Amino acid sequence: MRKVTLLVICLWLGCAAMLAAQSEATTTDILFARYYVNWAEGFDFKGITVDSAGQVHQFDYGFNGRMPELDRNALLAEQLRALYEPGKKLITTVAPDKLQQIIALVPAAAVASNSERVHEACDMGSYVSVAYIQDAQTKLFKEIGLKTNGDWSYHNLAPEAAEIVNWINSIGAD
Repeated sequence: MRKVTLLVICLWLGCAAMLAAQSEATTTDILFARYYVNWAEGFDFKGITVDSAGQVHQFDYGFNGRMPELDRNALLAEQLRALYEPGKKLITTVAPDKLQQIIALVPAAAVASNSERVHEACDMGSYVSVAYIQDAQTKLFKEIGLKTNGDWSYHNLAPEAAEIVNWINSIGAD
């Protein structure tokens, strides 16, 4: 009887741990993204994201994919995850202490202005770095532009934004 009780307890603890891990995996929020997007001669959208668990995922819609139409200033967590879901693949992780340092820079970038937009080219697409910040009351995420290079180029004027861009560029290739 004692062995059966011990077995039941072990199974219960294992199931509880597995459910907790699954729950954590589904509740991670995307905090940063770096991507390339181009609508010339089709649609191309690919890049990387960093979530609140420090997981870095690569995504790729494939040529002629289709991006969902979303309000980038009022995104539900589920919408944000769905935006970057196609072709999703884990490529690395970020140390928790480094992630917390970078997260601490986002509020300053969120209130900063952008530089003047400069036209650079036609049909070359854009390389974009963004952060996402959640409104504590509405629980909606807002996209914070950090830097865009391409057809039109501009950048967030906060020094913290430049630090985030340098960090996200050091993570990995798309």
